[in-house]
Amino acid sequence: MTERDRRFAWASLLFATLSRGTVAYEFDAPCGGYQMCVTGGTRVCRPTATKLDVALYSVAAGEACALTTQSLLSGERLAARSVAEMETELAVLPSAAFADLMRSSASFRNFVMRDYFGLASKLSLLVENQDPR
Repeated sequence: MTERDRRFAWASLLFATLSRGTVAYEFDAPCGGYQMCVTGGTRVCRPTATKLDVALYSVAAGEACALTTQSLLSGERLAARSVAEMETELAVLPSAAFADLMRSSASFRNFVMRDYFGLASKLSLLVENQDPR
């Protein structure tokens, strides 16, 4: 990233500390930003008609959330909820800043896409391992 883009990204980041059980984002809400886990971890789960949550995946310290990435790239609402599994610090790049950096910075775009497809590969393996065939 250029120095200008790096300064813009750092100035745009919002940090939040969540206690265990705190919701980071809700199912079917608009995506507020690109969410990265600094410390702790979150569980991403999808509510069902029976009011039970199906765990999809966890986001650990140092990882970005694949669902917020997908939502920002597609313009769709969030397809699950995220809950802190322990005390967790999140860094969130607001959606407008994310869009600006995706347009202006090839290195940011490459980072986001490389991270997203790496996470998507892990999710595919998880689904394959659950296949009863």
